[in-house]
Amino acid sequence: MASPGCGTLVQEWLEKYIIMEDITLLNLSSTMTISCLAGPKAISRILSNAPAGLIADSVSAIDWSQLVSQIALIPPDPGPAGLTYLVGEHGLLEREVLPWLASLGVVMLPSEVFAAHRILNGIVMPGVDASENENPLESPLRDHVSFSKGCYIGQEVIARIDTYKKLQRALRPLVIEGPTESCLSAGKLYQGGTEVGYTTTHARYPGPWRQIAMGYIRIGVDTGSLEYLDPTDGSRHSAYVPKDATW
Repeated sequence: MASPGCGTLVQEWLEKYIIMEDITLLNLSSTMTISCLAGPKAISRILSNAPAGLIADSVSAIDWSQLVSQIALIPPDPGPAGLTYLVGEHGLLEREVLPWLASLGVVMLPSEVFAAHRILNGIVMPGVDASENENPLESPLRDHVSFSKGCYIGQEVIARIDTYKKLQRALRPLVIEGPTESCLSAGKLYQGGTEVGYTTTHARYPGPWRQIAMGYIRIGVDTGSLEYLDPTDGSRHSAYVPKDATW
């Protein structure tokens, strides 16, 4: 299973290493849906209310060939911001799962609200906040990287960067003092006229902050005095990493 929107990329990557083996890879992304539930009680709420036989309650119990009749429940990462993933065939989710979740009082979050949730809790979205252009050690994904396993693709690079402390940038939460009428877009970050990073995800936020974001910032830069360049109109806005940021 690949992250949303990354199926084709993963398939192309795996096919590079299929040389003599008789293996065929099928990308089922167009027939499947991945939905996520936020909150520490997501799993217990689902399992205590799910119709019998609808959901496999552990990854090992999943029959991946039968997802037209069953939903796979992927446990979340530890912590209150962990996301529980539900994976299944399009029609099944629409016919049974969404109405059932609505009956439990589950609220469908607008994309911008979900973006704010991700920013506040350091949840990286593949293809948005993490790609082949970034190193996982630069973001909260570091917790998912093994430093004890050997011989996986990229392991030597990971080990070298960690050993010699060669990270050049880090993904951080940001407050941007911009307009509140609309959500800002991913753009570049500057300090004293020098480019020092870029943002990836933005969201409006009720309260004194107004606009929040996450972005990659060069290590060693004073994160309390940055400038964000809006790519849509060329305007510049003050930006900073909150002093009480938890990630």
